[in-house]
Amino acid sequence: MADSVRAFDALGVDNTGRRLRERPSARRTCRRNATRICSVTLASSQRTKYQYTVCKWVIMPSFSRYNLKDMSRKIEHLLVTLCVLITVGGCSTQWFPTLLEVDEATVGEVSKVGKVVTRTTIDFVYENTHQITQMLVVDTGKNVFSDALKSMQEGLEREGWTVIHRRPDSIDMESARWGKVILSVRSLGSLEQYYLEARPELAEARRDHDAGVGFYLLIELIRVT
Repeated sequence: MADSVRAFDALGVDNTGRRLRERPSARRTCRRNATRICSVTLASSQRTKYQYTVCKWVIMPSFSRYNLKDMSRKIEHLLVTLCVLITVGGCSTQWFPTLLEVDEATVGEVSKVGKVVTRTTIDFVYENTHQITQMLVVDTGKNVFSDALKSMQEGLEREGWTVIHRRPDSIDMESARWGKVILSVRSLGSLEQYYLEARPELAEARRDHDAGVGFYLLIELIRVT
């Protein structure tokens, strides 16, 4: 019991649980004798009320000391990573890129013109901008490109879209309803090889198009700044 009393005295707690004036060497003493102090305390049924407090006081400081070393290493690694990012990106780098994505409602409106055979997206990242292009393969029921393009244009014009650029093999349109969204229509047969390799669903639709299963148009929707 004398050991128990000395243990509580080292912690700055008397046998009734009241705090005493803390001694400068109390924490060092507790860490050296953590096992002995806790075992003595647990053996005494009269001090059960203070068992958890005593054991936590004695053991946790030593345990946290090792966690602190590990935490310091992680903080150091994080700071190094941040410094590298700032150095590579430059002072004017924005932390988050600007996302340019077409609203789902816009895609839904366009999908009503013709039969959508397949739909996918292509992501482009440039100059701190993340642009998501919506791509729809549409069957208008026509077998000639000029007829299919005319049918698609008329259908989109009924939805409020207007032509802003016209080329022999494609048209660009916009709608006041959807703001800064550009819609392009062209033949699926003109789709670049990059897209066919990146999106297998487009390659499959292209094979059907080339085999004469249907004459498909490609609609691309992008949001601009």
